[in-house]
Amino acid sequence: MKMKISILIILSLFFFSCKDNREKKIILKNESSTLSLYLDYFNDKNKVDSLMDKIVNKGDTIAYRDLSMIYALSGHRSDYLRVSLIMANKYQYAQAYYDVYNDFYRTNNYIIGNKEETIEDLNVLDKETRNLAFKYLEKAASKGHTKARKSLLLYNSNGELLKNN
Repeated sequence: MKMKISILIILSLFFFSCKDNREKKIILKNESSTLSLYLDYFNDKNKVDSLMDKIVNKGDTIAYRDLSMIYALSGHRSDYLRVSLIMANKYQYAQAYYDVYNDFYRTNNYIIGNKEETIEDLNVLDKETRNLAFKYLEKAASKGHTKARKSLLLYNSNGELLKNN
C-alpha cells in the first residue's frame, strides 16, 4: 500500500513538473512572438511615419500611445524621448511630461551600472539634467498625472530624493 502511494506521489510530481515546463515554453513563445510583432511594427516605416505625423502635426494622444508601445515592446524605448518632448512641449500632454521624466531617471541604470532595477532617483544625474527631469515631473503632476504625483512625493522642492523612502 505504501509503495502504491509513493508511486502515485512520484508520478504526480513528475506530471506537474512537466506541465509547468510546457506552460513556461508557451509563455516564452508568446513573449517572443510579441517582441517579434512589435519589432515588425518598429521596422514598418510607413506605420511609424503615419503615427509620427499624427503626433507631431495633430497632437494625437492615441497615436502617441500606440507609438510608445511599439518603441517600448520592440526594445527601443530610449529612442522615444524626442517624441515625448514634442508631445510635452507642443501639446502639454501630461503623459508625455511624465515619459520625459521617466526616460531621465531610467538613465540611472547606465550611470550606476544596474541593469536589473530602475531606481527612481535623480540624484545620480548631473545637476542640469536633474533639474530638467524634475521640471517635467512637476509639469506632469500639475496636469493631474497620478504616477507623477506619487513620484513627486519622493523628492524635496529642489528635486533631491528624500532619504526616508
